[in-house]
Amino acid sequence: MAKVVDQYSTLEDFRLKFNSVAADVGEPTGLRSSLQNRGSLVDAINEIEDKTFFFQEFQYSATASQTVFSGADSDGNTLEFQTKKIQVFQKVNADGSTKHLVEGTDYFASGASNGVYTSITLNSGASVNDVITIYAFTGSAVGTSAGGSGIGGQFSETAANVIYNINSSGVILNGDGSNRTVTLSTSAPIEFDGEVYSQDHINLASGKLFKGNLQGNVTGNVTGNLTGNVTGNVTGDLTGDVTGTVSSLSNHSITALSDVSGTPTDGQILAYSSSNSRYEPVDQATTTTITEGTNLYFTNERVDDRVNALLQEGTGITLSYDDNANTLTISGSAQYGDSDVDSRLDANAGGSGLSSSGGTLSVNTSNGVKIDGDDVELDYEVVSTAPSSTSGTQVGHLWFVI
Repeated sequence: MAKVVDQYSTLEDFRLKFNSVAADVGEPTGLRSSLQNRGSLVDAINEIEDKTFFFQEFQYSATASQTVFSGADSDGNTLEFQTKKIQVFQKVNADGSTKHLVEGTDYFASGASNGVYTSITLNSGASVNDVITIYAFTGSAVGTSAGGSGIGGQFSETAANVIYNINSSGVILNGDGSNRTVTLSTSAPIEFDGEVYSQDHINLASGKLFKGNLQGNVTGNVTGNLTGNVTGNVTGDLTGDVTGTVSSLSNHSITALSDVSGTPTDGQILAYSSSNSRYEPVDQATTTTITEGTNLYFTNERVDDRVNALLQEGTGITLSYDDNANTLTISGSAQYGDSDVDSRLDANAGGSGLSSSGGTLSVNTSNGVKIDGDDVELDYEVVSTAPSSTSGTQVGHLWFVI
C-alpha cells in the first residue's frame, strides 16, 4: 500500500514516511548507466517499458529468384520490425538445409518509416519454394557490443518522442543499404551518403557556415563569400564576393548595377563618365557629332579631287576634270600611222618588196616554187611515165610519176 501523508499527520509523521519512501525507492542517480533517461524514475520506467521483450515470427515461401520479402506472410502477418532486431533464416528447398543469413552480407533491411522497417531484400535471389523465416524481437540490452565488433542500437528516445544517438564517433546515414558507407569521408561527424531531400527549410545556427556544392533554387539572403559554380536560380540579395563563372544574367537588369546609372533610350550606348565614376547611356557618335581630326571623313568631293591628283597625263593622253560636273574625261591620240607600218614592212622586205601606193608585197620564186595569182605554190605536174627531156621547164620543176 502506498505511503501517504494525510492532513492530520504531524511534521514528524511526514519525515518518517518520506524517509521510508526514499529507502524503498532509492535516488534516481543510482540508476544504471545503461539507462539513457535517468532524470527521474518516470523517465527510467518509460525507457524500460520501451524495451519490453517482444518476439514475432514471419514465414514466406519464395518464388523463383525472389529477393524482396514484405507484406503479409504465409499466416497473414504483416512484416514490421526494427533494424538490428531480427534474425533471418533460409530453408533451401533443394536439399532441406537451413542457413542463417547475415545482415549486410546476405540481406539488408528496407522500407523504413519512422524507424519501422517493412521488408528485407536478399543480395542473391532465392530458389522456388525456399522458406524465408524472419524472427523480429526487442530486447532489454540495447546499445551493447556484440563480441567487440558489431554495435547494437545506438539511438534512444526521450519521453517527448525525441530520437537521439548515443554513440561518440559520428553518424553515417546511408541512402543505399546495398552499398553502404561505413567510414566517415571527412572530419565532419555527421555524413549523408546519398541524395538528401527536404520538404521544409534547412536552418543554420548563427555563425555557422554552409560548405560544399549548392545545386538548385535558393530563395532568401546569402551573406558571405560564395566560391564555386551555382547551378540554378538565386532569388534574393547576395551580399559578398562571387568567385567563378556566371553563365547567364538574363534575369538581372544592367541598370541595377552599382556602377551604371540612367535610363537608356533606343540606339544609345554606355559610356564611362569620370565625373561620377559610372557608365551612363549616351547617343552613338556620328560624323556630325565628332570633331574632325587628322583622319578626314569620307566625301564624294574629296574622292574626286584625290583621283584627279592621282592620275597624270602622258604622251598622247590628256585629262579634263570638270569639278562642278564631277567628271574626269580621259582622251588619247594615235601614236602610229599607216605610213609607219608601210615603212616597217618595206624595211623588213629588203627595201623593195612593198609598193608605196597599194601596200602590196612582191615575192621572188625559184627552184620549184611559182606564183599562181595570189598564191605561192609548188611547181609540179603528175605524169604516168618519166619525161625523156626537161627542155622548156624551169629549174626545180617537179614531176610525180604515178
